[in-house]
Amino acid sequence: MRCSWILLDLRSGDPQPQPADPRTSQADRDTPGQSTPRLTPSDCLKARRARPRSIVEVYRATMRTKILRGLLWSISGVAALTGVLVALFGNRAIPGATERTDASTSSVLRFYAVIWTAHSVVVGRAAARRQLDHDEIAGIGWLMAAGGAARALAWWRSGPPHPLFRVLTLQELAMPMIVRLLR
Repeated sequence: MRCSWILLDLRSGDPQPQPADPRTSQADRDTPGQSTPRLTPSDCLKARRARPRSIVEVYRATMRTKILRGLLWSISGVAALTGVLVALFGNRAIPGATERTDASTSSVLRFYAVIWTAHSVVVGRAAARRQLDHDEIAGIGWLMAAGGAARALAWWRSGPPHPLFRVLTLQELAMPMIVRLLR
């Protein structure tokens, strides 16, 4: 049963057995002298977090959080390192790239390397928070998937890249699914 469709007596915390019918008014669903408001999704989340959990559930949730936090820290570290290296050394910092490039391409590449470095700060701050903001992390995952889609387009239009970038493309495209599994 979906939590948002269950009536809950907020005074006792006991759910009523019948699902709420969205076509009836709140007054029709209430018993005399008792108010049972319909739950919002945030109320459901709070109730789920507040309920007693088994040690196995706590362990699994803790491990998922640790894995997700580790994933975020690794993304942040790689983005910081690669961003700084490309900003300083340009095209020479990229595996499989040609030795020289024209000035315009080098300028654009170094400019975006600084933005990539700033991205590492945002991801690092998300990882460092005491309570992970899953909406923010989902946004980071979708942003990485968009980058993976751009890499896939480049692969399709320009040919296969260095093997490192092939792996990165697949990992970036899978990022929203990975984040969703670890929530």
